[in-house]
Amino acid sequence: MVLISLYKVFVMLDGVCFCGSGVAYAGCCGRFHNGAIPATAEELMRSRYSAFCCKDADYLIATIHADYCSSNLKEELVSNFNDVSWIQLKVIYTNKGSKSDIEGDVEFEAIYFTGGQFFRMVERSDFVKEGGRWLYCSGRVDDRKISKNEICFCGSGLKFKRCHGAV
Repeated sequence: MVLISLYKVFVMLDGVCFCGSGVAYAGCCGRFHNGAIPATAEELMRSRYSAFCCKDADYLIATIHADYCSSNLKEELVSNFNDVSWIQLKVIYTNKGSKSDIEGDVEFEAIYFTGGQFFRMVERSDFVKEGGRWLYCSGRVDDRKISKNEICFCGSGLKFKRCHGAV
């Protein structure tokens, strides 16, 4: 059964990739979801974020290192898909992870919505390249509810409580 979120339909109609690259989904993460291999750790991280948005558990499982893949990962992912809507991704920095590297890490910020509230997650993800393919290993996460008095993530310049927090 294929799970499709309203957000996925919106992005597919609009054409812009979930990962925030500004590139059309088909020429960005969509090509990885359809079998192309990410050349860098950052491309893999962005494509994995987009896979969460698209609810593509098979891609997420295929791109995690076997040492970090639990036996019930698919069930965990499907449960997450039902509870979380991913809103925005911003890459903070990338360390190594280029085409010529065999390891790298990417720090990013993701905004998501769950349980009627918005959250900001900052993760530093570790990646390794094996057999010419980048794989996600693990991540260190700082996750918190968005404060009503911080500037809204959408770039409006308004406080969160006067913008998306008022929804």
